[in-house]
Amino acid sequence: MGKRFDDKIENAIFVPCPPERVEELMEGLQKYLTQDNVEAKVVQCALVHHQFETIHPFSDGNGRVGRLLIVLHMIKLGLLSAPLIYPSVFFEQTKNDYCACLQTVRDENDWEGWITYFAFATAQACEDTLRFTRTVINLQRHLHSQIS
Repeated sequence: MGKRFDDKIENAIFVPCPPERVEELMEGLQKYLTQDNVEAKVVQCALVHHQFETIHPFSDGNGRVGRLLIVLHMIKLGLLSAPLIYPSVFFEQTKNDYCACLQTVRDENDWEGWITYFAFATAQACEDTLRFTRTVINLQRHLHSQIS
């Protein structure tokens, strides 16, 4: 993710919003982030991530900031107490699907496809964290038994 191969606009898969709209759109995103919303919390995170990636406010680092924003928003919404899951691992593993789902919303307004993909990525991130936590606990028990 984030690699640039060609700077020609006609060859771009994704063209961000015009620079003159960035401030307005970021203000709208900030308003959404700070108000009470009716959508399910994971859906809110999916909407926020998509909107940030579509605005693309920076010349570099949008993907990293956008993926960090997911985790921070999950903490704000009470879905996490700490940054313990990382859906960006799944996004990287399925990069073509990730980009295609983001673009399909832009091209065809397919929010259901994006939200389904995002929810699955979030579930995978939770499973990865649980698996890692179990591994660490088992290692801790093993080491404790070795010194006891």
